[in-house]
Amino acid sequence: RYPAPEVRRGAKPDEHSDQFGFCSALWTALRRDPEAEIEPRIALAIQRGMAERPEERWPSMDDLLEVLQRRPSLWMRTTSAFRKVPGRRPPHRGFGD
Repeated sequence: RYPAPEVRRGAKPDEHSDQFGFCSALWTALRRDPEAEIEPRIALAIQRGMAERPEERWPSMDDLLEVLQRRPSLWMRTTSAFRKVPGRRPPHRGFGD
């Protein structure tokens, strides 16, 4: 659902394109909660993982996950994107909204 730009152009998927897809899905999940306050370092980490060019992304998923996990209780606590809310379908927001 979230193919990296290079994969859309016909390149073979690799760990950098997987990173793009992971970050795209994570960003979408976090942005679905209108009350979420995404910590700036988390937003920057995700943006880097979604960079247009693979060489501008994190060197590895381990590097990305290390940054995201430094204080996971804080950023997971600031959003309810990981909880299902019956009867509520939040509006979709694109990256950068």
